[in-house]
Amino acid sequence: MRLSLLLFAFWVVAFNCTAQSPKKSLLSAVLMSPDSVPIPDVAIINVRTEQAVRTNTKGFFQIEIVEGDSLVTNHITFKKRVITEANNARTLLLEPEIRELQPIDVTTDNSQEEQQMNEMAQSINQIAKQKKLDGFDRKSRQTYFYDQHGSYNRGFSPHFGPTVGIPLGKITRLFKRKSRKSP
Repeated sequence: MRLSLLLFAFWVVAFNCTAQSPKKSLLSAVLMSPDSVPIPDVAIINVRTEQAVRTNTKGFFQIEIVEGDSLVTNHITFKKRVITEANNARTLLLEPEIRELQPIDVTTDNSQEEQQMNEMAQSINQIAKQKKLDGFDRKSRQTYFYDQHGSYNRGFSPHFGPTVGIPLGKITRLFKRKSRKSP
């Protein structure tokens, strides 16, 4: 009986030593781009627990970890980076990742739709050649301009002031009189 009680006590002590939860700590850091700009909305994922947090607008994040946990950053425009306890309370730089998209060739598999589109384009071209719209020929545009802004006979008084008609004979007589008086 003593032996079983002693084994039970030993088992309880051993179980308590191994069953203690690991020491948790709080890891926090700020994520920046190479231009020293904080990066918002970066996902930080704990690899062991798959718990995730995101950085705020100032690039700051805080997550609870256990000794030996590793964190991975995930953002569409930056390369992934592993964060450990050694990076606690630091400013970390993330390198940009250039992603080049492959070109996509969009073709129609349905030849019937393509044939209908070609027929419609041909019919539009035939109709366009047969009938011209009214009011877009040169004479119609000139008439519209004259009606709106005045003709050459009436002058363009809103733009250049009133037009005064002086016969050419009166102007030439003025110059002739001045030239006679000079000698």
